[in-house]
Amino acid sequence: MISFEGEERIKPDGPKPVSSDQPGGAARSQKPIIRTSDSLRYAHASLSVQTQTATLLIIASETSEAERVISVLRDDGFAAKSVAVPHAERLDDVIAKRGCDMILCCSHDRNIDLDAVLAAYRKLDGDVPLLLIANPENAANDLVKARGVGVRDLIRRSDNEQLKLAVTREFADLLRRRDARGLIERHQLCERRSRELIEVTGVGVAFIQDGLHIDANPAYLALFGYNSMDDLQDATFLDLVSPEQQKAIRDVLRSGEAANSPLELKLTCRRADGTEFRALLVAASAEIDNEPCLRLILQDLDGTHAAGQAKIGCSSIF
Repeated sequence: MISFEGEERIKPDGPKPVSSDQPGGAARSQKPIIRTSDSLRYAHASLSVQTQTATLLIIASETSEAERVISVLRDDGFAAKSVAVPHAERLDDVIAKRGCDMILCCSHDRNIDLDAVLAAYRKLDGDVPLLLIANPENAANDLVKARGVGVRDLIRRSDNEQLKLAVTREFADLLRRRDARGLIERHQLCERRSRELIEVTGVGVAFIQDGLHIDANPAYLALFGYNSMDDLQDATFLDLVSPEQQKAIRDVLRSGEAANSPLELKLTCRRADGTEFRALLVAASAEIDNEPCLRLILQDLDGTHAAGQAKIGCSSIF
């Protein structure tokens, strides 16, 4: 069953707003005004937000106008809580404390200073879509002012259908952006944990780009007899492979950059002092600082670790 909470009015000198259950988003990207009348997209968006409750910040000097907007959305089955303010003062404070998901500015209201609203909105850090509700005769002027500020849509006051479409669409897009940011944060956490594992593992791990080393763990440096990463950066990975295998390894590494799964092979490597050892190499595409590279994992087959142990170490890192 759709839930609805009535509109709440915040006066300029009234009580401070209380906390909200809906947190605000991260950094907002500047986008031009977007319009759509695609009923199919509206239907899909409605399905994606029907279980969510949006907190709408409505900027209007009259409570009745805020109630009208909420009533239109409620009648269409859009679950929403609302906060009404008569101006843009303390806009960031209200959004932070109430966790507002979206701003609807009634620019048709003669008592609303649209320039002040846009100036305050430009200073916001969060991902909070702004929609303008304008009189048809003033829509062109409001559109000019809204360009470049990040306003997501301009709605004619008399067009309730456009209001429902725009609010539903923008809330659905906001939820998708939040989901994407959550995935990115989890991916970054996994990368940090992977880096921590790489630093302490006894298996040699390095990252190369265009054949050059851009990073390596202590076990990799020790494997080849280098004291520091600065010393290793003077050598390409092919310099660490026996001359007889360099051409074959070059071809393998090139194919590894485009491969969807890790490549595994045995090769003969050369240490900094010129001595050689047999190694198991596993190469796979990776990223460092959003730049594509190759991740190399090497296990010394002539050393104390068995090949089977190398495979266990490699699988845990990948």
